[in-house]
Amino acid sequence: TGQKSNKQTKKMNSFINFFWGVSTGCLSSTLSKVLTAPLETSKIVLQTQWYESDVTNPASLYDQGVFTTAEEIARSRGFGSYFMSVVPNIVRYYVAQFDEFFIKPTSTPFITGYLGFIRNPLFRSYALAIIQTSVSLAIVHPIDFATTRIIADRCTGTQMYNGMNDCLHKTPVILWYSGFIVTVFGSIISKLIYIRLVTFFKQRMLRSSQNHHEQPHMSQSIKFMVTIVAGILAYPFDTIRRVQMVTGSGLIAACSMILYKRGWSGQ
Repeated sequence: TGQKSNKQTKKMNSFINFFWGVSTGCLSSTLSKVLTAPLETSKIVLQTQWYESDVTNPASLYDQGVFTTAEEIARSRGFGSYFMSVVPNIVRYYVAQFDEFFIKPTSTPFITGYLGFIRNPLFRSYALAIIQTSVSLAIVHPIDFATTRIIADRCTGTQMYNGMNDCLHKTPVILWYSGFIVTVFGSIISKLIYIRLVTFFKQRMLRSSQNHHEQPHMSQSIKFMVTIVAGILAYPFDTIRRVQMVTGSGLIAACSMILYKRGWSGQ
């Protein structure tokens, strides 16, 4: 009887810990999406506004940096315009987490079985990462597409869509995946840069350290700086895919459009 009660207590504690972890994770992620929504909205507007088909007065576009753009959006479109991307981004986060914790672990053995023809373990791991990244992004890409079009639509004044469902309903399914290849490629490049740089700097740090132990504050600093560098290097891919989502164009057309309208310097 005592052993049964102990097992039941452990199960109850593990369930409580799991529930508490999920609840705090959901709350923190929701809060982070709400707090970063103004920057996300301003970024997408800066990336896409020049490529709207109905732009007739370029002088009226926001073109003075992300913070000035955020201020102008609030003044011209209202404070609520900041949070158009909150609900889609929260939905995207939960879908991505479901894929990370349930779909990926169950699909990894299945996919690995079909990659047996790749002899090199490193190349096999790269192939697995590419396939899993592609599947994950294929699940959430329509949400990114709808978010981008809604923000570009509202902040440029066209008012074509009344929400994510309305945007997806009015758009052909094939256009939901505009910019998908660039999204996958940019995500893989960003992850590779992050992993390689973190590994490189950690090895240098351990070599230079007298006690040869990893210091937590230095490790966090390295990850923070590497995240910024990887984000900067992968940012052009994000701009290209956003333009593809808004215009429905191909990769070459989107790149040509960006260079024609904004040039190499972005001026």
